[in-house]
Amino acid sequence: RVVDARELEGLEPFVVTGRTFIPDKTLSNPNPFSKTRSFAGDNRQSYQANTTAYRTEQKVRVDFVNNKATTISNRANGTIGYDKNGNVSASSESTKAGPTPTYTPGTMKDSSTTVNMQVDASNKLVTGAPAINYDVNITISDQGNGNFNYNISGTSDGFPAYEFFITNEATGDSYLIHGSNPAATGDTPRALFPPMENTINGSGSSKDLKPVDEVKF
Repeated sequence: RVVDARELEGLEPFVVTGRTFIPDKTLSNPNPFSKTRSFAGDNRQSYQANTTAYRTEQKVRVDFVNNKATTISNRANGTIGYDKNGNVSASSESTKAGPTPTYTPGTMKDSSTTVNMQVDASNKLVTGAPAINYDVNITISDQGNGNFNYNISGTSDGFPAYEFFITNEATGDSYLIHGSNPAATGDTPRALFPPMENTINGSGSSKDLKPVDEVKF
């Protein structure tokens, strides 16, 4: 069908996802006087579309047929601390990852929108701990038949790992559009202190990407 000279046939809802995760199983506590000697990481060495192992997750469903975008996840997982014997010594509750993501409604009629995602999430078990931060814009333009063009730009801390991907909701196919790994860049948890070190800048088309659920570092 055609509405305002725009073909709605073939338009698909997409889910834009941004995540941060700690590749290591545990991280040492820099405070030698604390009974909590380490913190749980996410213990994965790959980017994964379907997992709950992350520090933060933001998901936005973009629906060009109905001209709206909906935030379906904005979560920072809680932290688990271990004592010297590896027993749980402390834990924190999950919280919001950052401000609710926004999008540009005025361009939705042209089958394009820009989603802004910001994360500001710290370890609640450490007073004054620096936060995981990113500030990223992702523009998605529906090309019909499940295809899309994208642009991603912004900044992030050098630590931990980051993954941004877009999922075609109808097919379940996910396309990784940006990933970074602190093991590759040499960044440590000290990179959480301001300012944000990494510049994110990329663009392309889903036609040139292979849909994947997992990508090894």
